[in-house]
Amino acid sequence: MWTSDNGFQRISNVATTTLGLAICLLCLLGSLFAPAVAAVELVLGGDSYGESWLAAAPAEKVEYCRYAFSAFRSAPSTSYVISSNVQDISPEGFCTRLDQFYGFEVNLDTPLSEAAAIAPLLFADVSMDFQVEKAP
Repeated sequence: MWTSDNGFQRISNVATTTLGLAICLLCLLGSLFAPAVAAVELVLGGDSYGESWLAAAPAEKVEYCRYAFSAFRSAPSTSYVISSNVQDISPEGFCTRLDQFYGFEVNLDTPLSEAAAIAPLLFADVSMDFQVEKAP
């Protein structure tokens, strides 16, 4: 004869087994997709310099700018900036500011991580169309 306690224990065992199988399946699926996620690596990094930035392909620059832009936006200091050119900047505009920054030869030795923190503020009052003219 089955008692209600035994029936509850049987249901509990089935639920635990089902939950365990579901967790194993999720882990298996996660391990299948983990290499694809781990393969995403930035070509440009904070330890890159101006020459690397200037030589990088536009797609590489935009990829870096998306990550750097989110870090810039989350920095507490940006809440004190009132310039609309800084507040309204996009990841693409962030790349433009880095292009402007590295357009000056004196800045080529500045690490990209520092340039990403400085350039949007340094060029806040400069038009996005501004291009540094190279000496002949």
